[in-house]
Amino acid sequence: LTPPLCGVLAAVEMVLTSPMQQEILEKDTYAHSLWAAVETCGNGSIPLTLLTLGGQLRVRRVPRPVASASDKKRGVALVLTGRFLIVPLFSCGALLGIYMLVPWLVPLLRSDPVSFLTLSIVSATPPALNLLTVAQTLDVFEADAAMILSYAY
Repeated sequence: LTPPLCGVLAAVEMVLTSPMQQEILEKDTYAHSLWAAVETCGNGSIPLTLLTLGGQLRVRRVPRPVASASDKKRGVALVLTGRFLIVPLFSCGALLGIYMLVPWLVPLLRSDPVSFLTLSIVSATPPALNLLTVAQTLDVFEADAAMILSYAY
């Protein structure tokens, strides 16, 4: 049992037990103030992670040779092919395979068409932050990736 798994199991037990749930959800209790403090820390964790990542990328940046025009065109083509062709084909193919071949594993896909549509859209479009992070880390095609993503969104 890893610490995150133990934390999840403790949280599920705490929420499912009625007296514990009342203790946590009632205002003006010690447990509720602790719950609110943890929730506030969780809300600030993503911006802090992004700031830390940006700082590390700035410190670790190593000068690289300037890419030629043909390399930039090849990079733009690679990003467009990966983002709009390869990833959507793979993820939608996997979803359709699950939907057709093993529907009993995920009954929600059969019963709710909106969830199927949502899963296919979310899985077919990689987050822009991941693409820009890769471009910044490699220090190649950063401006081109930003341009492509600004047009895509």
